[in-house]
Amino acid sequence: MEHFNLSKQYYSFDYQNVHFTVMSDYVPDEVGSEQYIFVQNDLAKAASDPNIDWIVAVHHDQQYASMHINYYQEQMSKKILMFLTVSILWIERKSSVG
Repeated sequence: MEHFNLSKQYYSFDYQNVHFTVMSDYVPDEVGSEQYIFVQNDLAKAASDPNIDWIVAVHHDQQYASMHINYYQEQMSKKILMFLTVSILWIERKSSVG
């Protein structure tokens, strides 16, 4: 992390008109956690930015590395889907108003 001047394992950045939100699988991510609040605020901010056309949410761990999905992978998938659903609803609401 020092090499990239990061203080946390989760972060975000923009590349041209694309916003990337990177989540960590190795720090707490339950509702109300520091990472959860960061991702929630970060996605809302990116969704309201008129210069951003695409939002990409990723995380470090492989999601589907085998035929068997374990409990941890299933829970992370649900969290990612929830974050993305909130962002999509935010974008749809924004575009229907403006």
